[in-house]
Amino acid sequence: MVDDGSKDYTAVVVARFADPHLCYYPKQNAERGAARNYDLAHAQDEYVIFLDSDDRFYPKHLATLYAKTLVHLIRLGC
Repeated sequence: MVDDGSKDYTAVVVARFADPHLCYYPKQNAERGAARNYDLAHAQDEYVIFLDSDDRFYPKHLATLYAKTLVHLIRLGC
């Protein structure tokens, strides 16, 4: 998670989650593209997804997206 200089106590909220897969990276505020590039530079896994603070996921959004990705990869023979 990249915190692009927010003032909404993001660090406090993230600290409540004890998940080794969740990493918190604070940085000074810049444009959205800079935050995303910063996120990509720190990514350590196969998939990356962006969710801006004013956006929301539907329930099961990530599970559905992952399942669709697997189906697509199988069709491609990957």
